[in-house]
Amino acid sequence: MDSLVNNETNTGLIIGVDLREDSAMVSYYDYSYEDVIQMEYDDRQETFFGCTLKEMIEEKDEFAPNTYKTLTETFKDIVESVRIKTDISKVDSISVCVHDYKIETLEAIKIALSNLDLDSYKWEVISDAESFAYYAYLQKKELYLGGVGLMDFREDGIEMCRLMSKRVHNIDYIIEERKHFNSPEFDSVIYGEKTLDDIDEELCQTLNDFLEKRAISAIYLTGKGFNVNNLPQEFTKQIVCRKKAFIGQNLYTKGACYCALENLKPKVFDNTVLLSKERIMVGIELDIKEFGKDKRFRLVKPGSNWFMAERTVDFILDDIRQINLKILTADNRFDDEVIDLSDFPLREGKTTRISLNIKFFSNSRCQIVVKDLGFGDFYRSSGKVIYKDLDFAI
Repeated sequence: MDSLVNNETNTGLIIGVDLREDSAMVSYYDYSYEDVIQMEYDDRQETFFGCTLKEMIEEKDEFAPNTYKTLTETFKDIVESVRIKTDISKVDSISVCVHDYKIETLEAIKIALSNLDLDSYKWEVISDAESFAYYAYLQKKELYLGGVGLMDFREDGIEMCRLMSKRVHNIDYIIEERKHFNSPEFDSVIYGEKTLDDIDEELCQTLNDFLEKRAISAIYLTGKGFNVNNLPQEFTKQIVCRKKAFIGQNLYTKGACYCALENLKPKVFDNTVLLSKERIMVGIELDIKEFGKDKRFRLVKPGSNWFMAERTVDFILDDIRQINLKILTADNRFDDEVIDLSDFPLREGKTTRISLNIKFFSNSRCQIVVKDLGFGDFYRSSGKVIYKDLDFAI
């Protein structure tokens, strides 16, 4: 089996973190075994926090606002525990899986990881569904070739997810389908009032309702409700019928670690577009000249995580009147989007340098900010800033 990373070029820590409300599960890439290994903390699978994640995000410090000291210390402790375990000090890549993919949580994690002096390309924040995709598609091909399913039995019900591969216009897509199921019976299991055996029939019905007789190659069970040694008899028969079945609580931390690995040496997702609600469905490009040659510059790749897609680039303008963006749509065609620069001062020749920042607020909405940077000592910046909001919602 090929190594997941190039040991000659990557020798630092590769870490996956499943960040929960009061604890975290942590995994790392072991260069000796060439595999992802889960950390243990005093014979426990997780490390517990001194306060909740919500409290860490809402933490106020009047002398140093928005520094998220406790959250920063939490990540520092996580990284340090892996350093002690592996005797490796440098961090090459870290991926954090969160279960409530909201901008307030994401921005707090971003600042906390930046406080560890980690360059932006060394970390990523992904959703639990994305983590599952990384986990599932870095297993043996026969486990996902016909599609793969997930049942996550949470405190608020059962989250179902199905991933299917499809090739269109020579591009490989992973298509995600999700559905949430809830009932008083599920609540009773979470609160210890009933066992899984008591809701055997309802578990079978939930799986049937979601799959609708569609075949899958494998199914994974995780979550608090499935943290048991044995599953109900009829439900067990159903999940192993013409497919493989797996149960465990470390899927998300290992999936996050596989994501961290992919960021260093893409094995699956380099030429594959993941279509999920945390992923951008379009690509954004523009035509440029580099050393006198025409080139197409990609600002955003289709299938990028919307929170991680922010970037800033500087250009020297050839045409100071406008910027023509090329929007690559889901059906593989290009639409034009124009940014009017007429408010910028008119300068002769190629003597206007600009800064272009693009930031997403969801998988379909972004803002582009263009700033006039002037041109060295020849032209000072006018201070002009142009905003362009784009909405790709279908």
